Amino acid sequence: MKVYVNLLIYLYLFICLSLLLFNFGYIVFSKYRIYIRNKKKKIWIEDIKKQILLIEKGKNIKEDHKKQIQKKLKKIENLIVYNSCLEEIIKEENFKIYLSQISAEINSLAFYYSHRAPMERAFFSYIISEYCPISENKHNMLASILLTYLPNSTIYCRENVLKALYVLGNESAIEQAYAVMNQDRIYHPSRLLSDGLATFTGDKEALANRLWQACYNWEENYQVAVIQMISLSSSNFQDKFAKALESGKWGEEACFAMMRYFNKYPYEYLLPFLHSCVEKNDNLAIVATTVLAHHKDEETSRILIKGLHSRNWYIRRNSASALVASGHNQTLLEKLSDRYAREIYTYMLEEQNAKGGFKYA
Repeated sequence: MKVYVNLLIYLYLFICLSLLLFNFGYIVFSKYRIYIRNKKKKIWIEDIKKQILLIEKGKNIKEDHKKQIQKKLKKIENLIVYNSCLEEIIKEENFKIYLSQISAEINSLAFYYSHRAPMERAFFSYIISEYCPISENKHNMLASILLTYLPNSTIYCRENVLKALYVLGNESAIEQAYAVMNQDRIYHPSRLLSDGLATFTGDKEALANRLWQACYNWEENYQVAVIQMISLSSSNFQDKFAKALESGKWGEEACFAMMRYFNKYPYEYLLPFLHSCVEKNDNLAIVATTVLAHHKDEETSRILIKGLHSRNWYIRRNSASALVASGHNQTLLEKLSDRYAREIYTYMLEEQNAKGGFKYA
């Protein structure tokens, strides 16, 4: 028995010593890796600055530098170092010209990374989104290569690819990217999509028209993103959205997004539809009552007063908000007999008086 106890003690000591050695080795290795990375970074920065100096003298960068980019940046470790170098020299006067002269090498690397793991594709796409090579005639090629990154990818990879495509400013590439993700039934949060579309560097009006024509058969989260992007960038979709809403062929979330568009761009043609939503007392009435705040005709007021009697608290609240915003006051309160209608309308009047104005959701 004593022998077994001794063996356990020795085994415990061996494990402790092994852990100590492992931690020591890991610390040493980490320090060494940082040292190597900083050494490589220094070499890269010196070389890039030499090329920028040549550009200042009216010359092209050296072919040897291009070959080094094409050869060494195929290793992800070197790509990380190169990215940190670009972060430091991005403010150089001729930085964009430097990027334009290595655009062919970037395209070659883009093709190489199309066969790599999703995380490596994600990082390369991030570099493109941050330091887009300036070469208008080669944007189509780079965008086409980036589109191949989307299948069998992670959300990080997809998001970085989309960011790169937004920076490239190619409307066709954005449409194809969304079509690919829809075809593969890839879910991507509509908030990320709409925020990304807002950063598009190309013709947003052309992009809006293109995506609107294509999005009818897409998943609803993509439709919502397109509609939200249009709401931020174009005032020319009143008629298109109105007809889409009247068709009744769109999902509820897409209808909500289209109706919110008319908070920014009121459209009298849509009034009958908005009135019918409140009359039906369905979910669309929740948004319809906020849109009606921009219209002050008698029929709209009658519909909103009817909305005050809805069983849905949000419809009652938004109806009261719209009525107060339209200029109705204490006189209307005296005409209301329903307890809940009176309570919500009184609350909105008091809120307006407290704030010295009115804001509705």
